Amino acid sequence: MRNDWVKNVLFLADRTELVDQAKKAFAKYLPNATLCAISEVSGSQRDFDANVILSTYPTMLNLLDTDEKTFGVGRFDLIIIDECHRSCYNKYQAIFHYFDSLVLGLTATPKDQEGQEDTYSLFGLEVGQPTFSYDYPTAVQEGFLVDYAAIDKTTARLKNGAKYSELSDAEKKEYDEVFAEEEELPETQKEKQGNEFYKNIINIPTIKLVLETLMNEGLRVDNGERLGKSIIFAVDHDHAEKIVKTFKDVYPDKGDDYCQLVDYSVSKAGTIIDDFKMPEKEPVIAVSVDMLDTGIDVPEVLNLVFFKRVYSVIKFWQMIGRGTRVCKDFNVFSPSKEFFGKGKEGITNAELKPYSEKQGFYIFDFCDNFDFFDINPKGKITGGGLNLSQKIFELKLDMVYELQKREHQKNEDRVKFYQKWKGELISLIQNLDKNHINVRYNLNEVDKYSDSKTWDYVTPLMLAEIKKVITPLIDPIGGESSAKVFDVWMFNIELSHLVGDEDYSKPLQKVTTIISQLLDMQTIPEIKEKSEILKTFLSTEFWAEVTVSKLELVRSEVRDLIKYLDGPKKKAVETNFKDEVIEKDGKHINPQFKNYKQRVIDYLAETTDCEAVNKIKNIEPLNEKDIQDLQHILCEELGTQADYDAISEGVPFGVFVRRIVGMNPEAVTKLLGEYLSKYNFNSAQEEFLHQIVTFVLQNGDIEVKNLIKDDPFKYQDFTELFYGNVISVTEFVSYLHGVIAA
Repeated sequence: MRNDWVKNVLFLADRTELVDQAKKAFAKYLPNATLCAISEVSGSQRDFDANVILSTYPTMLNLLDTDEKTFGVGRFDLIIIDECHRSCYNKYQAIFHYFDSLVLGLTATPKDQEGQEDTYSLFGLEVGQPTFSYDYPTAVQEGFLVDYAAIDKTTARLKNGAKYSELSDAEKKEYDEVFAEEEELPETQKEKQGNEFYKNIINIPTIKLVLETLMNEGLRVDNGERLGKSIIFAVDHDHAEKIVKTFKDVYPDKGDDYCQLVDYSVSKAGTIIDDFKMPEKEPVIAVSVDMLDTGIDVPEVLNLVFFKRVYSVIKFWQMIGRGTRVCKDFNVFSPSKEFFGKGKEGITNAELKPYSEKQGFYIFDFCDNFDFFDINPKGKITGGGLNLSQKIFELKLDMVYELQKREHQKNEDRVKFYQKWKGELISLIQNLDKNHINVRYNLNEVDKYSDSKTWDYVTPLMLAEIKKVITPLIDPIGGESSAKVFDVWMFNIELSHLVGDEDYSKPLQKVTTIISQLLDMQTIPEIKEKSEILKTFLSTEFWAEVTVSKLELVRSEVRDLIKYLDGPKKKAVETNFKDEVIEKDGKHINPQFKNYKQRVIDYLAETTDCEAVNKIKNIEPLNEKDIQDLQHILCEELGTQADYDAISEGVPFGVFVRRIVGMNPEAVTKLLGEYLSKYNFNSAQEEFLHQIVTFVLQNGDIEVKNLIKDDPFKYQDFTELFYGNVISVTEFVSYLHGVIAA
């Protein structure tokens, strides 16, 4: 703007706190620009003619998703997307497609982190190849960020829980009072696991140990006189409240403002955050529930305390990012820079000295996060922020994708649900409102998947495209949320049952426990009416053989009763069991990236300039150079020969790629048309050719021998079907086989 490259800017963020933070930054660096944060004001207070418009995504989308648009498509010269890794993959993409503007996306998420395909797609980039990237180790080395040291600890209760037999007499008395429902249990069975102390039990001595560790070992300022700014990441509001209260009980001399709660239930959270950003103001310790996990910029932060478990690797690194900011003119009492980034042993004998700038920061990890991401570098794969209706849509989609396989198509029960769920998915897509801006933008894909013929066989790339484009368009469907949660639970069990490689016995036990609880509530007429069938679901005979039909029967009969189990949220139990700190080996980890198979799928989904892949899609013969190109891509660019061998099941490169990319429907139609006109097939013979195409889509290849020994062909004599004119079939099969063999 200073150089007149742009005059009007739109800044978008997903939280009002980040919009407010950006507004202050714009005001500081561009004092002559007019600013309007439209998420903060309404009506006549909104200056839609300001040079810089700042907004949350929902506010902007609401302004655009009307007949009378507030802004024209050319209103802005530049759109800046804050935290674009988590904001531009969903329905808000329509904003960027609506405006004719340069778009700048900002994120601190690792460039190769899984789940960022849509981010790259928005900017027209190859997955894993951003316009500009700057990794954490390089930024530390060049002095633009600071590194951390992990103080890896836990406590006896968080690790081992509490065995009744090992408690003191006073603690046993407390145990019996707090957990009165276990009164009849023998002492040997009275036990609380460590994960229960994390999820359901707030143990005050544990909180005291965490606070004492921070106060005694945390990095300090002013020659060690004062604790540096610190963030404690808490589990939930109750947990955070108890941390703050315990701090005030243990350190009453620090006053009420020294340690404060920051979450969405606090009316003055924004003011507290502003004070936290000021070096000389309190709070010194901010106990955060989500609000300080990402996006907030406080360079003075010296200590992070993970008093919660994090399963998203993206969020984990975002949270670590709260401490990485460089801070100059800062009287810190710290080890020197070379002691950070080396794990616990790097700081064991570190000499603390005063420095005029931040040297690094400490991470106190009490909940095994470093251990978890060391073992699970990709974290847990989550629903990516999908609403319940979208989760159900994708689960049905996954089941349709699984059920199209030959082994399922021989089972009438499974074929019935394949047709049912496929029909439901198609109907949902056909009923999307084409007046919505998101649907209009993705109209080609909506029309494509509204056509039932497209669903004859769903390839891996089609599956990915539906999840990428169609899922975000699915609006929440009405009904009790508790019923939809149960649907998600049951559909996950059904998918595990179909795939056959996961043990779903524990989730199924939870279902029967729920049914048993419902049977204890027969004063409710709706439950009493269904009591007989509910009793059936608890019988051994019913579960002697698990089928999709039985699982669906349970789901349909129970889902509408789940609401009667909903009650007020159970508050965590408070205990006072003695605890002690357990030292662990400090770790220093870096972001890990996606696996080989996902890299291959991503590449094949995005590439448009690979001649060999395009030939496979269009059923054109490959030559020797094409095969060499595929080998180079699969065994050198994306991984190694060993990586390929591990997932390819020994098939040639062309076969493997065709399994994933499938064949263009237009090319299939053209090829079939040529054979139909050449041989004048009847309807039964045409259907047989379609079965051949489906076999190729599923397996990547076909040979004449497959027509004799494999499903679905082995149940019929194709020589009789074609009245002995087998050359018409073998010619078709040989062509499909030959095009991928150089």
